[in-house]
Amino acid sequence: MGDEDEIENVLADIEDVAAGRIISMEHAELMAPLTEACTDLENELETFYRISARNTVINKMTVDELNELIASMKSMTDSIRALKKSAID
Repeated sequence: MGDEDEIENVLADIEDVAAGRIISMEHAELMAPLTEACTDLENELETFYRISARNTVINKMTVDELNELIASMKSMTDSIRALKKSAID
């Protein structure tokens, strides 16, 4: 990201705070790291789902490890759904 893009993002964050769309600059400053974390997670999940190496990874894990991974993924999905629902309510 270039300096101009970063300045535009900061100005947009300030505007969101001033307009009451985001409650504080501290919250607004977390928008970029949150977006980056979501993008990284999305990319990794998509890559993992599509690659043939997925089977190799799965075969190296124990059944308990796979069940734990699945439970963790479902928990994260449930948490995100709950956050989205609370934002709408």
